[in-house]
Amino acid sequence: MRYRSLWIVLISVLLLISCTTSTDSIESTTIVSEQPVVEEQIEDAIPISEESSPLRITWETTGEPWRGMYGHRETVSLPPGGYARPYDGTDIFTLDSSIGSAAVSMGLITYEAGGEVTIEIQEGPEYTKTDSYEGWNTVFVFIGDDGFPIEEDLEGVLIIEEPMDESEWLATVVTPTHFTVHNDTINIITYLDIFTNDMLAVDEFGTNLLAGQPLLPSETREIQLADHPDLQEAILYRYGQLFHVQAQDAMMNAYYREWYPDFDSLDLILTAGDRYEPIVDELEQEILNIENQCGYEIVELYLLTPEMEENLDFSWELLQGESLYDYQSINIPLEKMPFLEEFLVSGDTRSLLVVAYDLDDYMLVREWFPLVDPWTIVLTEDDFFE
Repeated sequence: MRYRSLWIVLISVLLLISCTTSTDSIESTTIVSEQPVVEEQIEDAIPISEESSPLRITWETTGEPWRGMYGHRETVSLPPGGYARPYDGTDIFTLDSSIGSAAVSMGLITYEAGGEVTIEIQEGPEYTKTDSYEGWNTVFVFIGDDGFPIEEDLEGVLIIEEPMDESEWLATVVTPTHFTVHNDTINIITYLDIFTNDMLAVDEFGTNLLAGQPLLPSETREIQLADHPDLQEAILYRYGQLFHVQAQDAMMNAYYREWYPDFDSLDLILTAGDRYEPIVDELEQEILNIENQCGYEIVELYLLTPEMEENLDFSWELLQGESLYDYQSINIPLEKMPFLEEFLVSGDTRSLLVVAYDLDDYMLVREWFPLVDPWTIVLTEDDFFE
């Protein structure tokens, strides 16, 4: 009986030891199996506070790559040892401005050290113009550390203000309302007309902008754009337009000059150098040379004054039954074109129209200003009338 009790106690102890060992083994196995999962999660995690690297650009880089991406912000990095490149603006810069030079002008970085800046692409005022329609009024500004555009005051001190909404911003942009004409000659200017090629094509020319009030020597006159809608549209909304300026003084002297408001300025100056002398004494020596480079045989050729064009007067055919083959030219003495001689002697500053027809009856048209253009006219495939 005593031995039986001892066996029961011994078996109980063995069972207790067995259970304890099994529990420790399970817990150990669990710890080992979880450890690789934790390590894998740590390796794949990306810190939330980490920022993307700034885009590296050169001192030649402009805002062009972000044309039309209104509201987009880009942080860029410029290398040390920079150099000046063109830019246009003070705190709002045109799209073709060098980002680096614009940043230097704002005092944000230096050419020597380079540095990082953040730009924001914005939609500019209505009359901000570039050479492409899509994104045509795109500009950029620099963004400060607080996320607002940086503005530079007149004394060069940087001021950071809250961004304005579009209506408030456009209200601060001054749209030109006029341009000025200054008489730098010694004569009284009695007639002034300014027009583009497009205006000429639709007969929007011939208006005396002086409105019967002569422009005295050394006088400056404001021409209000609102009084001349055709000029207003061309100056404000047609980028890079060439304007023809024609004037006449009280002595019947004629003046002509070309004017690019987008590249020159809105202050137009007439000088003695813009005066030209009508051809009188040497008219007989003038020869008009017309070259055919259109790729086709020309069988009819006309030169029309404005009056001949208006009356559809095609009575003066210059080839007289001959053909002008490709890469051939013809010399026409002025004496064989009395209508042109009369036009030149009159001092008329308007253009003439060169009209030609090829063998297939396709028409070529070319505008020619005899008093300012060369007396060699080259007809090319670009002159075919569409």
